[in-house]
Amino acid sequence: MYTDRLQSVQFLVTTMDYFPEAANKHSDGGAANTPVMVKMPVVIGENMRRVKHYANKVGGYTYRPRKLEPFDLDTALRRNRQWILKMKRQGREFIDIGPDFARREAGADPSPFYNIERKQLEGYEKYSKVFIRMGKRSGGVLGMDCW
Repeated sequence: MYTDRLQSVQFLVTTMDYFPEAANKHSDGGAANTPVMVKMPVVIGENMRRVKHYANKVGGYTYRPRKLEPFDLDTALRRNRQWILKMKRQGREFIDIGPDFARREAGADPSPFYNIERKQLEGYEKYSKVFIRMGKRSGGVLGMDCW
């Protein structure tokens, strides 16, 4: 890859989820200008700050909920569930960074959003865990949460 093309490649990777047609505009002209579809992996886990941090490190995609005024938990959970189903239909890879064990140590309840995501991904072939669990209340992602 040439250094003068790095900006367009970065543009392509960061915008393809939103504008797949951008692949044609920025392709290298190979094989009848067939678009190259790069689907970023979906990163899930508890605590969106952790999820976004990990997704930025690996070039992943995260759930971005629409604003809900006034907030309604049932509607928010339904939207999250629908988004996971949409990502599965697209054949996305899912990377699970696991629970926020600091939350567990503090005695907080598990996230209902993360629980729904995990349940929906049971048996899904493109699902992988990258966290280590050491008992019920400790563990995390190596190099991010602990160690």
